[in-house]
Amino acid sequence: MGVFGIFDPATNDFGLERREARVGETLAVYGVPEGAYVELPFLGPSTEREAIGRVGDFFTNAFSYVLEGPSALAATGVGAVDLLNDRAEFGDAIDEVFFMKARIAMRKQEAYIYRTSVSNEAAETWKSNLAISTMSLNSNKISRRGFVAMLTAGAAVMALPKGAFAITTARAKALIDQAAAEINAIISSGKSQAAMNRDFERVLAKYGDVPTMARSALGPTARSASAAQMRSFTQAFQGYLAAKYGKRFGEFQGGQIDVRDARPLKSFYEVRATARLRGQSPFAVSFMVSDRSGKDLFFDMVIEGISLLKSERTEIGGMLDKRGGNLDAVIRDLQAVS
Repeated sequence: MGVFGIFDPATNDFGLERREARVGETLAVYGVPEGAYVELPFLGPSTEREAIGRVGDFFTNAFSYVLEGPSALAATGVGAVDLLNDRAEFGDAIDEVFFMKARIAMRKQEAYIYRTSVSNEAAETWKSNLAISTMSLNSNKISRRGFVAMLTAGAAVMALPKGAFAITTARAKALIDQAAAEINAIISSGKSQAAMNRDFERVLAKYGDVPTMARSALGPTARSASAAQMRSFTQAFQGYLAAKYGKRFGEFQGGQIDVRDARPLKSFYEVRATARLRGQSPFAVSFMVSDRSGKDLFFDMVIEGISLLKSERTEIGGMLDKRGGNLDAVIRDLQAVS
């Protein structure tokens, strides 16, 4: 309330605080959802609710009813300049807020899709990887337009027929056929256990998705670990796995692993094999294969019904507890074992 724009008795005499509000804010108060993220020409990022509110702002502007002809156009121009001024003044903050909201929405959607199609361990690992990728986006200060372009490109890729790039049963089996052939060669090589462990580590690095295994084994701690810590842990974990399972495969001397078949399990494949040892009954060995990393790799191995991911997550969790959550100390312990 004022008098010809000269006096302000509402503030001075009645103590009413001046507050500018728009129709979009009013809609929010009455529970209208914000809707999707949108890009408005010249005005930049907004939401569906705010975009509708801006239309309402135009029609609730008293000047549009009082002024006529060129004066009305001038008033509209002033309003447009005011919005552009707000955009220029708070543009960086606005971009960051909407950038974060769009990214979070994307993460939630993709996490839901992935979580409903893979095992709990792989889903947890994938979410951790995605969190690291998000941190990388922040550190690189990718532009809003670059982010939108990335989303568009991602949508285009997702729209492609799955057969154009997705892993197949034949590819999954072929991967493990090659890995098993190399493992069998190592088993029958007659080398020392230390030499066999080095060879097993090479096979693990070549055919296994070690970063995924490492993140899964580390669990929630992976989210707070630095990039350098994750690199060190992954390398140490790889050597630890090679030593641990190399010793187990070393017991196969005189035997071999025969790959039987492969079958789809939701969004990955199980390749089933049989381990045949001298003087012992054959037992099952399975490899879980996926191309989530961008390559066909196995991310879990199940020996006689025991999952590598599950057992190592328990093992690493125990080591973390013993070290009071000190990841660097656990890394040193793994390096000593390998």
